[in-house]
Amino acid sequence: GINIQMISTSEIKVSCIVAAKYTELAVRVLHKAFGLDLPEIEEKF
Repeated sequence: GINIQMISTSEIKVSCIVAAKYTELAVRVLHKAFGLDLPEIEEKF
């Protein structure tokens, strides 16, 4: 797992501090969790 060293929250964001060696993994995990790793679907009007 990824050790979260610090968490900060506000009304509109959550910030986390992780060790530099886990940065890329943490970003990939968050993208997958929020569906940001999926191809963009073009809206047609």
